[in-house]
Amino acid sequence: MGASTQVAPAQPSQKKWMKWTGRGLSLVPVLFMSMGFVSAFLQPKAMLDGMAHFGYTADRLPIVFTLEAIAVVLFLIPQTAIFGAVFMTAYFGGAVATHVRIHDPGWPLAVIGGICAWIGLYLREERLRELVPFRRRR
Repeated sequence: MGASTQVAPAQPSQKKWMKWTGRGLSLVPVLFMSMGFVSAFLQPKAMLDGMAHFGYTADRLPIVFTLEAIAVVLFLIPQTAIFGAVFMTAYFGGAVATHVRIHDPGWPLAVIGGICAWIGLYLREERLRELVPFRRRR
């Protein structure tokens, strides 16, 4: 009589609620950053006035939007999402510094964007959970 092996059914490595909550939270910083693109196309005068309010000249607009686009694209591609989150965090850090420098009360939005990016990514990316495991106390 031969030994039989029983194969356990493959368990999903990620719970469904984690994936969808992570996707939802990841959408928050993407929407924050995408609003810049939309307003630049729909209201270019208002965008230039806003940039001037923060001390940036119109010639800086392409640089800001290029960095913003790179961060969003990297964040949305699963293979580069972690690097995109790092890039996005740097972008949000600059936004916080800019707001704080001129005493503008809008800085918490950039902090919230960064927090949502990382929590969302943590929930949707098993690779990140393996890298930064939260352990329960025994």
